[in-house]
Amino acid sequence: MLMVSPVAAWAIIVLSCASRKNTAAPLDLLFILIIMTVTQSILLIDGELYKSGVFVCLPALFAAGAVVNILVMPMREPSLSSQGISPPFSKPTAELRSPEDNITVWQFMSVSWISPLLYLGSKRQLNDEDVWSLGYEFKHRIIFEKFRDMKGSILQRLLAANWPDLCIITGLGLIELCASIFLSHTSHFLAKNIQIYFRHCFYKKYCRISRNL
Repeated sequence: MLMVSPVAAWAIIVLSCASRKNTAAPLDLLFILIIMTVTQSILLIDGELYKSGVFVCLPALFAAGAVVNILVMPMREPSLSSQGISPPFSKPTAELRSPEDNITVWQFMSVSWISPLLYLGSKRQLNDEDVWSLGYEFKHRIIFEKFRDMKGSILQRLLAANWPDLCIITGLGLIELCASIFLSHTSHFLAKNIQIYFRHCFYKKYCRISRNL
């Protein structure tokens, strides 16, 4: 039964990859692979490795390897020209576009591509010529034209244009809320058990000293 879910998930992943026309990072599959890695790792930690054999760890290893592979893939179609785009971790200049137009998934998630700008700013004051020009997707003309071409009311267009950011902010807010609720309920339990543990250790040490006397 443990192999049914990974096999079905891998079938979806293979079919999705086969139907793709570009070679950019498949961000939609990254979510599935992360869930697979976490769930299979939980099964291993729970002791299923010893119950079902060594080969049950292979889905977790394959999923983790696929996650790492996607993280180092470019977010932009590699066949497109990178002329006018500053290479990641190169010296910032206003003559080139921001490196975020041609970075990997991990560089985007870690925001590591901005490190040259931070390093330069820590040494001296930044000037206009020290900062990259805006990326293609963030140029005012492009944003205005895309917004103008959308259908519906102003509110509908705002929601349609900003739904990825809204989903990310909402998801992070829910995670923060769940974490705060979990910590508030478990902090008292943990503190009580730590107190009991130290009392037990002190009592054992006291009894040992009393016997020696």
